[in-house]
Amino acid sequence: MLVVQVSPDQTSQYNSLMNCAFTSQSLNCPVSTLYLPPTKSHATKGSNMLKQITNITGGSTMKPPYPPAQTNGGLTQILLSVYLPPPPPQANSEQT
Repeated sequence: MLVVQVSPDQTSQYNSLMNCAFTSQSLNCPVSTLYLPPTKSHATKGSNMLKQITNITGGSTMKPPYPPAQTNGGLTQILLSVYLPPPPPQANSEQT
C-alpha cells in the first residue's frame, strides 16, 4: 500500500491514521509513504505521522528533495523506480 501526503500533518487525523496502521500491521501489509512537502519550510520537517506508519507496518518512506519533483516527469520516475515492484523472474524456456 502506498500513502502519498501533500499537506502538513493534521493532528485531527492522527487517530484515524494510526487505526489504519495497526490494521495494516495485523494483516501483515506494509505501508510505504511518500511525502511531497507543500512549502520549503515543510520540506525540512517531513511528516512524523508517516514515519510512524512505516515503522509500525515495516514499510518504507521517502521524501524527495524540494522543490517537489512533480515537474518534467520527476515524480513519475520516483514512483516507478522506488515503489513499483520488480518484474517476476522469467522462466527458463530451455528447461522441459
